[in-house]
Parts: sequence; C-alpha cells; structure tokens
Amino acid sequence: MTDGNQIARELLRRLLAGERTNAPLHLAMLLERSSALDHGDEHYREILPERLANIRLDRKTVDDITHILCEEISRNPDSDLLFAVASTGAAEVTRLASKLLVEPPRPLTDAECAQALGIIEAYLPSALATDSNFLPFAIKKALTHTLDGLRNSKNISIQGHATRLLVQLRRFGIEGA
Repeated sequence: MTDGNQIARELLRRLLAGERTNAPLHLAMLLERSSALDHGDEHYREILPERLANIRLDRKTVDDITHILCEEISRNPDSDLLFAVASTGAAEVTRLASKLLVEPPRPLTDAECAQALGIIEAYLPSALATDSNFLPFAIKKALTHTLDGLRNSKNISIQGHATRLLVQLRRFGIEGA
C-alpha cells in the first residue's frame, strides 16, 4: 500500500476497529499535515515514521476521514477519535466538539471532555470572530452554561479550559443561562 490516501484510510479503519497504539497520532498528524495548519516537513519527520513522514492527503480524503470520525464521535465519543481530528481546524470538528459538551450522547469521561474543550478553545474564538453565527444561539448559550459548571471540575485541565473559554466567549458578548 503506497498511496498516502490509502494509508490514511487504513489508519482510520484500524482506529475505528479499536486500535489505540500509534494509529490516533499517525492519523492526526497526516490530517494536520494536509490542512492549513501544516507545521512544515521537519516537524512531521520528527514525529512520524519514515514511511508516513512525506505523505500529504488530498482534500477529499481529509474531508471524508474527518466526516467519518465526526459521525462516529457524535454517536460514541472517544478521546482518541477526538484527538485524531483535533488539529484539522475543520469547522465541522469545532461544531461537533461544542455540541458534544452541550448534548452528549452519554456522560463524557474527563479525557473526552478535555479533548472537546481543547478543540473548542483552539478554534471557536476565531470561528466566532469570522462568523458570529458559527454556532446557533441556543448552543452558544448552553455552552457557556456548561462551561460555567465545568469550572468546578475536580480535573484542573478541564477547569482551566472552561475558565479560559468563558472569558473568550464573553468577549463576544455570549453569556450563559
């Protein structure tokens, strides 16, 4: 299997099948490398095995993999799946992470919550700066309410993300319930 797009799809298959060795990291790096957030060749040569280090995925493959992962995450949240799509910067991922905190299909683990918060903190402020209607009003309002509650989490990472996000959202005039 020499085609980079096929390799990425195989990593996706393995990840969805439950493999948790290096599949999440490798897929995340391939998706990131093929996005506007590309950190340059040297960065990926340091992280990825040689056979993956020079792969760039086409836009269709990135979009397909991102969409498949988002569909799976919306049904069955998983911190490794969230990690795999976190650094794409995709609007679909940011919307999903926001909705996941507000309307999870089941209670989120601390790792899932922290992953979703990390995505939101990284991308939601710039998305809102570009488009104030990036999220529906009800989701924005519920998100601030959820974040307010998460500031009392026993997990310090979750507390930090929630506190910083609330400050950023209030800069956009978004207040909780």
